[in-house]
Amino acid sequence: MAGRLHKKHQFFSRLLLFRGCMTAEEIQNEFLLQYEDEETDPEAMMHAVNKWHEHKQTAIQIDVHSWIDGVRYYGFRQMAAGDDVSQNSWNGLKAISKTVFPFLHLFFRSCLMNKGMTSNKAALSVNCAALLTLQGLLTLNEVKQVLNTLVENKYLCLMNGTDYDIDADTDDVFYVLGPRMFIDCRMFIESASEDINHCDCTLCSEIVICKGFRCKNERCPGVIHSKCAMGYFQTVNNGEYVCPSCQCNIDMSNMDGMSGFIELLAHPNDAVVTAEKLKQSKSPSSESHN
Repeated sequence: MAGRLHKKHQFFSRLLLFRGCMTAEEIQNEFLLQYEDEETDPEAMMHAVNKWHEHKQTAIQIDVHSWIDGVRYYGFRQMAAGDDVSQNSWNGLKAISKTVFPFLHLFFRSCLMNKGMTSNKAALSVNCAALLTLQGLLTLNEVKQVLNTLVENKYLCLMNGTDYDIDADTDDVFYVLGPRMFIDCRMFIESASEDINHCDCTLCSEIVICKGFRCKNERCPGVIHSKCAMGYFQTVNNGEYVCPSCQCNIDMSNMDGMSGFIELLAHPNDAVVTAEKLKQSKSPSSESHN
């Protein structure tokens, strides 16, 4: 193993460290601008950089995450609380407000409680004196700036009501947790999910957000990523589709029928209710034992 990374591997590492998670297409475009290189392979570069870091025992790794849009995103994985990756990940938010972190912690927690979805109304509900100290409250303009920055940096992604079959209020905006939350903020997702009733995919055990496959058996607790369900049922060659969670037969004659079992797991504005639950858990009566 060479003592130093190749210059292209160094460029690849800097891209992910300072730009956050990126798709293969975004990485390819950056390399075309820098090196006019049409043969960039992010997967091979990821393995080469990770091998170098393992050799140097730096405890830094690049990870890849398949988000709900089916696209693979590359980025540095958070390895420890407060490490350089996570610190750099949030640096862009510090310029907005020094008090943004208490808000973000509660905001993302309420989002996770609502199957990864949230809204402007939920953000305003989180930003209240019952959840934050007076010093931790943000102005309405700061809340707007934070949400815009989260979208720009792929911590959140905008939800199109038409695409998700949501009857939305015309003055509200809906969001879903973005791919960056599952790479360089993965430790937060894992720690916050420990005491939250979230959905794990029956097939891959990763958290399911927004939409998922359900077999329509009312007693079946299973939820499956759409992509995982597609791969699983494509292996069926006898026309008999069985739910991998409860082993019940699924009323599908072919793969075209699978779309009828993909459903929204919650409504984005339900995050307002989860914010109210957070208020109750932090109320004086609930903390009287302290």
